[in-house]
Amino acid sequence: MRLPLILALTAAGALLGLAITACANGPATMPPKDESAESLMQKLRALEASSTCKAAADCHALPVGERMCGGPSAWLAMSGANLPEAKQLAERFTALRKIANQKAAAEGVAGTCEYLPEPAVGCVNGYCRILPTGPSGRVD
Repeated sequence: MRLPLILALTAAGALLGLAITACANGPATMPPKDESAESLMQKLRALEASSTCKAAADCHALPVGERMCGGPSAWLAMSGANLPEAKQLAERFTALRKIANQKAAAEGVAGTCEYLPEPAVGCVNGYCRILPTGPSGRVD
């Protein structure tokens, strides 16, 4: 009689632990259904390509996505003028990556725990670019 009760309490505790873990990692909110990670990344790459500048101070490194072990999955060079729109797109892209990571983790898939440091960015020929002398931060 006590064994079924113990098993039920153990199962309930395990489910509660999973719920706490999911909440600790932050809820993954779903972007609109018509958006895919690929379309968002295309928009982000287009903004990066059109990020004009006059000086290095005009350029910023934008973290994009999320790796399973934490940290961004890529960095993009973005002008201050394109940064507000790029941040919104990056947030939606990151939300999709979080959902994909949660599904992969539930299926037992392990990700690489490679850390991508923030790259050096600068103004090259009038465009914001990730500088080759610093860490690349690019995942293409």
